[in-house]
Amino acid sequence: MSKRTTTIFSVFIAVAIFAGIFSYFYRGIANRYVAEYIQKISFCGSITDEIVCLDKKYCEGIYGPLSNEDPTIVFKSCQRISQATLVALERQQTLCEDTNGAWYKNRFGTSCLCGDPGTPLVFDEVQGCSIK
Repeated sequence: MSKRTTTIFSVFIAVAIFAGIFSYFYRGIANRYVAEYIQKISFCGSITDEIVCLDKKYCEGIYGPLSNEDPTIVFKSCQRISQATLVALERQQTLCEDTNGAWYKNRFGTSCLCGDPGTPLVFDEVQGCSIK
């Protein structure tokens, strides 16, 4: 092999190694950006399945009575949560989990479960899970 071919091949290998290391360490960031982009372009209003709506952190279900005669509460539609509400919920979730609580989301909303039932722990928006 000539000196020029060896140099070009060495540069190619160095670039490939650098690209591999870069992609290994920054794939988590790239995955987060992709997830955020998908959230931005998704339309909650087009979701008709309650489970799918509840699975998306940026959507919330709208519930109402089945009819005027039947007061049974059913899933009606899905709507997008405002950015300010989403930021507040994420902050509360982080505080809840940092103070050994469990974040819970169901059709009635979100909440922090602090300890077992009967324990004196309650969720406070400033302190997290703390004694009453």
